[in-house]
Parts: sequence; structure tokens; C-alpha cells
Amino acid sequence: MLRSPGRSAIKITALGHASFLIETAAGTILTDPVAFDPFESGVSHSYPERAIDLSKLPPINCLVISHRHFDHFDIRTLSSLDRDTVVFHPACEPLIEHALSELGFTRTRPLVPWARARAGQLEIIATPSCVSWPELGLVVRDGVSTLWSLIDTVIDKEIISTLREHVGTIDCLLAQYSPILQYELRDGLGSKTLDAGAYDWLFETVRLTQAQMVVPSAGGIRFDKAAWQNVYGFPVSPRRFLADLAHAVPGVTSTHLDPGDVLERDGESWAARRQTVPFVAMRMPFDGYQQWHHDPAVGIPAFADLNLLGSDPEAAGQYATRYITEQLVHDLLHKSNDAARSRWREWRLKWRLDLYLPPNASGAAPAPSSWWVDFGQDELSLTQRDGIEADLRTVVTATGIHDLMTGLCPPYAYLSMDCTRHTARVMRATPDGVQEPEGGLPEPLLAALTEPRDLDALFVASELEKWGPGNR
Repeated sequence: MLRSPGRSAIKITALGHASFLIETAAGTILTDPVAFDPFESGVSHSYPERAIDLSKLPPINCLVISHRHFDHFDIRTLSSLDRDTVVFHPACEPLIEHALSELGFTRTRPLVPWARARAGQLEIIATPSCVSWPELGLVVRDGVSTLWSLIDTVIDKEIISTLREHVGTIDCLLAQYSPILQYELRDGLGSKTLDAGAYDWLFETVRLTQAQMVVPSAGGIRFDKAAWQNVYGFPVSPRRFLADLAHAVPGVTSTHLDPGDVLERDGESWAARRQTVPFVAMRMPFDGYQQWHHDPAVGIPAFADLNLLGSDPEAAGQYATRYITEQLVHDLLHKSNDAARSRWREWRLKWRLDLYLPPNASGAAPAPSSWWVDFGQDELSLTQRDGIEADLRTVVTATGIHDLMTGLCPPYAYLSMDCTRHTARVMRATPDGVQEPEGGLPEPLLAALTEPRDLDALFVASELEKWGPGNR
């Protein structure tokens, strides 16, 4: 469909992180709604911090959930929205479908990549992501304006080219602005610096889309717990991105939107208005993105079981110890870990696991317990024989294992609460020299915990028990 002449009044309101309200003459869309802080087991909050009054939102024609990560798919927020609303979500994502059904949403619409859907006169196109799980970007068209929200999608030149062929001009791009470091922070030897190549790709995306207006989006979160991660994990602020964008793509038009800000197009002109809507407001005072300023003097604190979700210390310690001694090897041998186990064996990996227990009633934390696994042996076994020089060492908290495996937190929160870290120095000497595994090796504990089971489903069940009908 070609852009028609005439005027378009499209209004984009930032609600925080990846949540946007997109209002057009053809209908209104709410994307990835997360309205309550903190979220994801209390680990994350929107940054800048904001307050949202869902009761004051205008009528919503449709919701869009881009993927199942819980900073985009929030049970508590969904439980507060109108169940008659049409909900678009990725196809082949049974966890989202199950949660929506349990909450009472009846008008759900799964989308495959490049699918087109309509909500009244509003056209929606689901754009693909080069990842291994169902995830969608979002194109919104009202007959005049075209908006593309990348959300968290991993895209390439072919995806951009295909979309341009389908829609022509992209009027507004809700663009990614920072290569976020997440799992790298668990690895003491890994880089915690900005990846120049990954950062340059964000500018190349803007060049290739040739969008008329660019807005940084989907990166505004911070960790309440284990906050040392913030200076490493989010290396670029939206304002820094826009300053660099002006040099990288001269002449591009851009603006940032804090929660409660509105970007409105009337005809061919764009205007940003600050803090003008009644349903979202910044929590003051806002620090002016000071949390984004990287401080190389900030170190990583000593590791300990801080029991951040307040689980019973004794029960958590017993649960984690029992998992390691009775279940861990079974999970490492699970068929879902066949490929990883083959890699561990190939590199004759010797792995050490240290379990840290939370403080007891007297405030003292017991000494950590240690186990070893030698993946080079014919039979996989767990031993507490000391003196083995480990190639890869993992430390983990008892409450981390307990809270993850009982559905109190999802895997991302388990990692972001600083429940585990690992260091690796895996090498082998050959006639051709010393070799290292390309791309590293999977971390055994995370593989054991996450691969044989759907821990996201455990968390959703827990959330539904709290926020489902009749439980609020």
C-alpha cells in the first residue's frame, strides 16, 4: 500500500522501556505493557522511573506482546487490562498463549514473521528476529504513516531491505540504542566494555532504514538488586546515542522520549511534548541519566548469598544442596544437553561448583561447599575430592537455585540478582599449539538448570497464582 497524500496525526507516548502507546486515526496500540515497578521478581525497574495510572489510558484497540521475556510480558499488567482487547503475539509461543487464556483474553492473534493483520483500519506487520525463540518486531500503518518498532529484535540487512520493499518510506523508527551486556557480567574474564562493532550496527540500521524520525527505545531498565551491574550492562544512554547518531548519520531527525513524553506527527512535521499525558509521569527528581555515566572505579563486590527475595534460609540451603547432590548430574545427562556435553568432553573440561549459603539466624554465613565434575571421564560423576585444578569454576547462591526452581523468579532475574558467576580458562595443548574453544563453552550449571525444563513456565504459573482472576 502506497503512502497516500494528505495529513496524518499519529501520536506516540512513551510509557517506559519498550512500552509505547501508539494512537492514530485508525486505532490505538499498546506495546509490551509493563506498568508496575519493580517487575520481574523485583529485580528490574523502568529507568527513568515512572508512575502509570492504567485507569486513565485511552481505549486500546489492540495489545502487542513481542516475546516472552518478562520485561515485555508482564502478568500483573496484563491482569489489569480489558480482556476484550485484541492481543497480537508471536506464533508457536505456548507460554504466552497459556497465560492470556488463564487471564481471560479471548481475542488472541498469533503472528508469524512477515504476517499482516488488521485492527479496524490499522495495519500491523510482524517483522522477524534472527534469534532461536519466537520474537517479533512491529510495523504500524494507518494508511498514511508507517512506524517500525524494533523492540529487542535482532535484524540484518536482508530484513531491512525486505521491509522497505513492502512498505516504502519508514516515517518513524523506534530504534535500539545500546548493546546491552547481560550474561557477560557473570564471566569474570569476559569483556564489560562497549562492543564497537555492535554499536556501529545500530547506526547502520538507521542508515539503511532511512527513517524520517528516529527515537531510541527498548533499553530503559535498571536493576534494583545487585545494582553494580548498571554501569556495565547499559553502556549507552539515549542522549549519548542521539549525539553519536548526529555524527554517524548526518542530517537524520531524531528525539528522545522519557516516560510521559509524546511525539506527535501532524502532516509532515514532528513535535515532541514533555510530560503532558494524565496517565504516566516521571518520578521526581530524575537524575538526568547519571546512572548511565560509566565509572571505571566501580568494582564488582564480593560474592555472597544475599537472599534478595527473602526465602527461608534453611529451607533454601537444603533445597539447593539436595538439587546438586541428587539432581544435577541427571540434568547434565539430559538429552537437551547432548551437544553441550559433547563440547565439554571434547575439551576435557574440569568444572568446579561452589555453593554459597545465606546467613543463618545469628547472621553468620556458613563456608561454601564445593564439588567437581570431570567431563573427560567416561562416566559423569560428582565428587567432593579436593585438589582438582578446574578449567571452569562456577559460584552460585543457595537461594538463587531455590528461587529459580520453585518459580519465584525467572532465569533472567536469577542472573540479574547476582546469584551466580563463573570464570573460565579452557585450553588444550596440541602439536599445532595451544588452542581455545571458539566462542567459549556453555556454563554447566546454567545448562543443567534451564535446558531440561521450562523455568519461564514455572514463573508464569506462580504469577498467575498471584494475579489471576480471583487472586488479586
